[in-house]
Amino acid sequence: MMQIVPLRPDFLITIEIYCMTVGDSDSISEASVSSLAGD
Repeated sequence: MMQIVPLRPDFLITIEIYCMTVGDSDSISEASVSSLAGD
């Protein structure tokens, strides 16, 4: 069941830019994954 939560447009843009940055840079992607995993 999906619940619609209103988000600020600038917050959505920040997520988009972050996703694009992670997708473009392998080093940033690896660092993000390891930090999320707790390494």
